[in-house]
Amino acid sequence: MLILRVLTAAVGLPVLIFLLARASHEAVFWFFGLCSAIAVHEAALMILPEFDGLFAMHPVTQPAGSTSSKGRGRKPVEDFSKSSYRRAALLCGLGIFLLYVLVAAVHPQLVLGVVISALVVAILSSIFLTRGVDAEVSRMAGILVTIVYAGLPWFLIWNLYELKSDAVLVFTLLAIVWGGDTGAYFGGRFFGKHQLAPQKSPKKTWEGAIAGMATSILAAILVEMFLGPVLGGIFQAIVAGALCGSLGQLGDLVESVIKRFARVKDSGALFPGHGGFLDRVDGLLVAAPGLWLLFALLQNLQLPALSG
Repeated sequence: MLILRVLTAAVGLPVLIFLLARASHEAVFWFFGLCSAIAVHEAALMILPEFDGLFAMHPVTQPAGSTSSKGRGRKPVEDFSKSSYRRAALLCGLGIFLLYVLVAAVHPQLVLGVVISALVVAILSSIFLTRGVDAEVSRMAGILVTIVYAGLPWFLIWNLYELKSDAVLVFTLLAIVWGGDTGAYFGGRFFGKHQLAPQKSPKKTWEGAIAGMATSILAAILVEMFLGPVLGGIFQAIVAGALCGSLGQLGDLVESVIKRFARVKDSGALFPGHGGFLDRVDGLLVAAPGLWLLFALLQNLQLPALSG
């Protein structure tokens, strides 16, 4: 497993670095759009079936005037097939991709309205894709969780790419989160004794978390020294490393909870040794808003969605 992880990283990282550093602005734009679609697709395949099952387990609430027998258990209103979930996941992925393209094309003042409107349309559209009240509510909830968790953070990652030249903010995010992942993995493997969150992710330990945090801070300092100034100094880099490192580990825990909820080991099988795409970017999705807000505060900038 470790050999596969190393080989995958050895092939994938140079390609990603070359893309971010040398590819055109338009190529990176479409790349992040594709990433958002893949992440949402994988999340939907895990979340939507479980939401349907969860809602189907609830007791019946009989409407007024109903003559149905009292206490009868609720049965699934619609027996979704695997193909139904695949279609729904593809629609979610396509929807977030189109939203990503649309948001990048409109005036910044309209972005917030476009995103909220699209979310409302996506949720309400479930009424036309399902049959029965239970199915509609479960699908609405699943779509909302999927898009907010796996889709919207990519807008901020794209904005980080645009805020500073040479993709240096995105490199900072990658270094902090993936550096922290590496530190946590080896720290837990060699020194881990005390479980961090046994009910959520039994293999994670406090020793690994501390090693991951230290590695995140070190990665932020190195980026600031060799690619900077990025955030304005070593102190700011330490703050970014601590903030985004902790958020990255939290993002890993969030996906672990989702996978346990869905009873799957990995979100997919896209990357040998790493699992699915979402397994590799889970920390980025939670850390990206933290770095985006921190950079805006450090630069005394107005929020992009509200600027003129």
